[in-house]
Amino acid sequence: MAAAHAIDLLKNIVVGTATTGLYDANGNKLSSIDITTQSGLYGYSQTYELSPKSIEHVLTAICEGCTMDVLLQISPDGKNWTDCTLSTGAVCEFLPCSAAAGDCDVKHIDVPMLQFLRVRIGNAGAVGGVCTIKINFTLN
Repeated sequence: MAAAHAIDLLKNIVVGTATTGLYDANGNKLSSIDITTQSGLYGYSQTYELSPKSIEHVLTAICEGCTMDVLLQISPDGKNWTDCTLSTGAVCEFLPCSAAAGDCDVKHIDVPMLQFLRVRIGNAGAVGGVCTIKINFTLN
């Protein structure tokens, strides 16, 4: 598995009660959102389109100085979303993403992907810390 290409779904998101750079479930940009466990709210990355030639998908997340839930969602049209489910029946998620500095959480996606994708984040354990989430893949 080479995974030579990547899309930054979220890059250097600062976790807090006024996190910026996220969208609501309908794709509308939010000025800020509280994604801490006290709020129970979720923010989403913008929608990205995968190349139909992409294969060997790997979801990676680096959460430094923070913990949060990360869930990969897919869609055939960019409007109707479903959680990405792996061949085991488990949802493609990190509960929680809590890597130490220099580590990352990795999920090999062993099922075909739909054309559009995004990630949902929330339940951040504390204010502070930075998170970057990518989808890595190979072009066939």
